[in-house]
Amino acid sequence: MESLPTAGSVAIGLGERGNAPSVEVVVVSVAESSEAERAGVEPGDVIAAIDGVRPTSMGDARARLGGQPGTDLVLELTRASVAVRLRVLREAMRR
Repeated sequence: MESLPTAGSVAIGLGERGNAPSVEVVVVSVAESSEAERAGVEPGDVIAAIDGVRPTSMGDARARLGGQPGTDLVLELTRASVAVRLRVLREAMRR
């Protein structure tokens, strides 16, 4: 039996604030002991960009966060009106 490639992502829960076209994607939770937590992502952070691209919706952000486990991405966040830039490793999705 051939094994399927493992899906990866960043272990955060997301929400949306506002209406199109000015929707903000907000981190609502960060998995304990995850790469996201170690990188410094916090609940309440607003995702300004993922690898330089502003997410247009929660679904768009989730798609951009996905990828091969062990690869990284750059999150540009806004935290209490301060810009924060973090490099986060994608990890195998937990079920």
